[in-house]
Amino acid sequence: MGTRKLVSVVDDDEFVREALPDLLRSYGLEALPFGSAEDFLASEHLGRTGCLILDVSMPGMSGPDLQIELVGSTPERDGRLSHQTLQRRRDTGGRKLCS
Repeated sequence: MGTRKLVSVVDDDEFVREALPDLLRSYGLEALPFGSAEDFLASEHLGRTGCLILDVSMPGMSGPDLQIELVGSTPERDGRLSHQTLQRRRDTGGRKLCS
Protein backbone atom coordinates (compact mmCIF):
# COMPACT_ATOMS: atom_id res chain seq x y z
CA MET A 1 0.00 0.00 0.00
CA GLY A 2 1.38 3.45 -0.95
CA THR A 3 1.88 6.43 1.30
CA ARG A 4 -1.38 8.16 2.10
CA LYS A 5 -1.54 11.66 0.68
CA LEU A 6 -1.96 14.55 3.05
CA VAL A 7 -4.38 17.49 2.90
CA SER A 8 -2.52 20.59 4.08
CA VAL A 9 -4.58 23.56 5.26
CA VAL A 10 -2.69 26.88 5.22
CA ASP A 11 -4.60 29.68 6.91
CA ASP A 12 -3.74 32.44 9.36
CA ASP A 13 -7.21 32.25 10.96
CA GLU A 14 -6.99 30.01 14.03
CA PHE A 15 -10.63 28.90 13.79
CA VAL A 16 -10.16 27.69 10.20
CA ARG A 17 -6.86 26.00 11.09
CA GLU A 18 -8.63 24.03 13.83
CA ALA A 19 -12.05 23.37 12.26
CA LEU A 20 -11.24 22.52 8.65
CA PRO A 21 -8.68 19.76 9.37
CA ASP A 22 -11.12 18.28 11.92
CA LEU A 23 -13.84 18.22 9.27
CA LEU A 24 -11.53 16.59 6.73
CA ARG A 25 -10.47 13.96 9.28
CA SER A 26 -14.13 13.14 9.93
CA TYR A 27 -14.25 12.02 6.27
CA GLY A 28 -11.23 9.77 6.77
CA LEU A 29 -8.63 12.11 5.28
CA GLU A 30 -5.27 12.89 6.84
CA ALA A 31 -5.05 16.66 7.34
CA LEU A 32 -2.59 19.06 8.95
CA PRO A 33 -2.90 22.79 9.63
CA PHE A 34 -0.25 25.45 8.98
CA GLY A 35 -0.46 29.05 10.20
CA SER A 36 1.39 30.57 7.27
CA ALA A 37 2.76 29.81 3.83
CA GLU A 38 6.25 30.07 5.26
CA ASP A 39 5.44 27.44 7.93
CA PHE A 40 4.16 25.09 5.24
CA LEU A 41 7.25 25.57 3.03
CA ALA A 42 9.56 24.92 5.99
CA SER A 43 7.71 21.76 7.02
CA GLU A 44 8.68 18.16 6.32
CA HIS A 45 5.20 17.55 4.88
CA LEU A 46 5.59 19.40 1.59
CA GLY A 47 6.33 16.26 -0.43
CA ARG A 48 3.44 14.28 1.09
CA THR A 49 0.80 16.93 0.40
CA GLY A 50 -1.64 15.75 -2.25
CA CYS A 51 -4.18 18.54 -1.69
CA LEU A 52 -3.41 22.07 -0.55
CA ILE A 53 -6.12 24.37 0.79
CA LEU A 54 -4.87 27.95 0.91
CA ASP A 55 -6.17 31.18 2.35
CA VAL A 56 -5.94 33.85 -0.36
CA SER A 57 -5.10 36.72 1.96
CA MET A 58 -2.52 36.13 4.71
CA PRO A 59 0.20 38.30 6.24
CA GLY A 60 3.53 37.66 4.56
CA MET A 61 3.23 35.24 1.66
CA SER A 62 -0.34 35.00 0.33
CA GLY A 63 -2.00 31.84 -0.98
CA PRO A 64 -1.48 32.82 -4.64
CA ASP A 65 2.17 33.70 -3.86
CA LEU A 66 2.64 30.25 -2.32
CA GLN A 67 1.11 28.65 -5.42
CA ILE A 68 3.57 30.54 -7.64
CA GLU A 69 6.46 29.46 -5.38
CA LEU A 70 5.40 25.81 -5.54
CA VAL A 71 4.89 25.78 -9.30
CA GLY A 72 8.23 27.50 -9.84
CA SER A 73 10.17 25.14 -7.60
CA THR A 74 8.43 21.88 -8.50
CA PRO A 75 6.83 22.12 -11.97
CA GLU A 76 6.22 18.36 -12.05
CA ARG A 77 4.23 18.53 -8.80
CA ASP A 78 0.97 16.60 -8.99
CA GLY A 79 -1.71 17.68 -6.57
CA ARG A 80 -4.92 19.57 -6.02
CA LEU A 81 -5.10 23.18 -4.92
CA SER A 82 -7.99 25.18 -3.50
CA HIS A 83 -7.94 28.88 -2.64
CA GLN A 84 -10.36 30.23 -0.07
CA THR A 85 -11.04 33.54 1.57
CA LEU A 86 -13.66 35.04 3.81
CA GLN A 87 -14.64 38.47 2.52
CA ARG A 88 -17.28 40.87 3.72
CA ARG A 89 -19.83 41.55 1.01
CA ARG A 90 -20.43 45.28 0.68
CA ASP A 91 -23.96 44.99 -0.71
CA THR A 92 -25.44 42.84 2.11
CA GLY A 93 -22.95 43.06 4.96
CA GLY A 94 -22.91 39.25 4.98
CA ARG A 95 -19.96 36.97 4.42
CA LYS A 96 -19.26 34.63 1.58
CA LEU A 97 -16.80 31.82 1.07
CA CYS A 98 -14.92 32.14 -2.21
CA SER A 99 -12.99 29.32 -3.81
